[in-house]
Amino acid sequence: RRIELRRRCGYIPQDPFGCLPPTLTALEAVAEPALLQSSRNRKREVFEKSVALLAECGLSERRIVESKVSTSLSGGQRQRVSIARALAADPALILADEPTSMQDASNRGKILEILLRRVSRGAAMVLTTHDLYLAAAAANRGIVLYHGHIVERGPTKALLAEGLHPYTRALAQALPRLGKKAARPPVAEKTEDFGPRACPFAPRCPERFDRCRQAPPLVTVSQGRDAACWRALKV
Repeated sequence: RRIELRRRCGYIPQDPFGCLPPTLTALEAVAEPALLQSSRNRKREVFEKSVALLAECGLSERRIVESKVSTSLSGGQRQRVSIARALAADPALILADEPTSMQDASNRGKILEILLRRVSRGAAMVLTTHDLYLAAAAANRGIVLYHGHIVERGPTKALLAEGLHPYTRALAQALPRLGKKAARPPVAEKTEDFGPRACPFAPRCPERFDRCRQAPPLVTVSQGRDAACWRALKV
């Protein structure tokens, strides 16, 4: 069952430099996952589909398609190859870890459209990102993690517009806005050790107080919104 589950997942790793087979061309790297799951008589079909996937990701030049991954592609191109590779076997679940981190502004929207097309066809997607704009455009609900702990959960547009947890608000304040420079979020200097039982964000939180020496539970604050913050719980 575990092998079957893995076959149904497509993973887009955050680091495109370490995830692709260095000896393969871009085309071979994209085709490889589907070839492993297909019969030999489908080889031509798999490669034709891989060419189409690369073109969909903006890599249609023959020079790029036939280039070795390790020597001829930029970081942004490698990331798009890894996206095409993740989609090659028509996954039921797409695990996307910072899928636009190495793309310029013009390509980020295109990559998101590619992923959302798969979602519209029935695939599920788990997106990991520091970009709340991207999260709000891609998902209905989101989870905010700090040091591996869930600090807030709710509708992504609400997380962006009105975060309940100080860390969520800091992420939103750090985003660039049209005509304005990104604000430096109000994060406190780490001046003391709060101990292992404290709220994980307490050492950097500008709103910390004595109650934060005990980690708050993740509880429902309002309909559809959960937070792990004593301030949000008004305690």
